[in-house]
Amino acid sequence: RVFVRSGLNYLTGLCYIFIGIIVFLMKPYYRASTVFYLFCATFGALLFFLYKVSELRPFWFGTVHIFLYAFTPAMFIHLALSFPERRSIINRHPHLQVVPYVLSAILFIGMRSASREMLGMPKFWYLLLMAYFIPSVLFYLLSCFYSWLRAPSPIARARAKMILLGSAITASLPLADTIANAFFNVYLVPGFNYYVPFLLVFPIVIAFTIIKHNLFDIDAAIRRTFGYVLVTMGIALMYTLFVYLPTLFLGKPVSQSPVYL
Repeated sequence: RVFVRSGLNYLTGLCYIFIGIIVFLMKPYYRASTVFYLFCATFGALLFFLYKVSELRPFWFGTVHIFLYAFTPAMFIHLALSFPERRSIINRHPHLQVVPYVLSAILFIGMRSASREMLGMPKFWYLLLMAYFIPSVLFYLLSCFYSWLRAPSPIARARAKMILLGSAITASLPLADTIANAFFNVYLVPGFNYYVPFLLVFPIVIAFTIIKHNLFDIDAAIRRTFGYVLVTMGIALMYTLFVYLPTLFLGKPVSQSPVYL
């Protein structure tokens, strides 16, 4: 029961962290790959806590939850300034990258002072969080849209187009449901598990763009290896689902059937 209610979001968070680690290992300490990894780690960890099944233990997990909510908007803004293209304004004024984190730190201190966990957060602080969170996501989408229109090279525009498409699909339902819930107290879907298909689009598009359009300018040999790893994992996942899902629903192992071979 716990897995059905929260496990899918947890696995989705692991997918984000996994793609962030893979990108960082393929292009270590590169500015864009480092920012991308930090974003994936923060947002992926936030997905761990997205659906609260019961009281979080130990209690300091509540503080971690608030921290992730407060700093994820800063990661969206930092990602928009560095990915898929580094903005020229950052080269002229590098200190601007720090401003979103200062705002997040102030927000975190205020939220943590008001409540020990997100579930008991006063309405004022929650709306203040949403007033920072939602524009940060829209800012990232606009940044991708700008790169698609104004990137200097065709390959950069192709990358931005794919990332914009994946990001827009990923953000569509979760963002609309969050806005409806925060400001109109209306839920568009019954639960967070309905977000999962949308949230998975972003890491899939990133993986495709790495292989197809050489995102992050990764060496060809490493990129091919990454493609083989993804294909192998996909086949293993399909095989596992094919073996275990019929067993789960039919109550008998399908692999014992003479048709299976």
